[in-house]
Amino acid sequence: MRDIRGDLRDRVGLLKDQINAAEADFERHIEQLKQEHDGKLKDLRENLEAVNRLMGVEHKRLGGVSSAPDAKAEPAEQKPQTPQGPQAQARPAQVHSAALAAPLRQGPSQMRLADFLMRKLGEIGPLQQNELCRLAVQEGYFPDSDGADQIVQETLMQTVKAGFVRQLSSGAFALPAVTDMIRLRRAG
Repeated sequence: MRDIRGDLRDRVGLLKDQINAAEADFERHIEQLKQEHDGKLKDLRENLEAVNRLMGVEHKRLGGVSSAPDAKAEPAEQKPQTPQGPQAQARPAQVHSAALAAPLRQGPSQMRLADFLMRKLGEIGPLQQNELCRLAVQEGYFPDSDGADQIVQETLMQTVKAGFVRQLSSGAFALPAVTDMIRLRRAG
């Protein structure tokens, strides 16, 4: 009989290496999941922050008249409020609820800003963001152009994300092609 202790030591070393590799792989997966989770929470918190800021702007603009349901339902853990208004920066694509749901005008024709922008794109054709901002100010959505640019940008980015508007390679915004609209209706 030959001595197999050397072979067994080699096998032990190989198994330890495999265990270490499996543990390292597990740790990488855990870290990746934590990063994805943190990223999702960050996006959701930024979305909530942007909606709250936009609600504050609308509340100030409309003089305390609420035209949308009260959105005070907040998660148990929330970051402190940031300053409201145009100086506060938000990620453009994070204003879904406010841009598409809350009316941004008061009066007989309560048209939402997103609806107004899409209507103008349908009437006039492709427009740059600054042109759409100017039209929104002229239409009375904003008292002046201060802060209007950011809200129009956020609304445009959200409508692009939702598929209601597309951004052309020139940077202009336009309504989607007929084939895109048919695809959206089938998906919805």
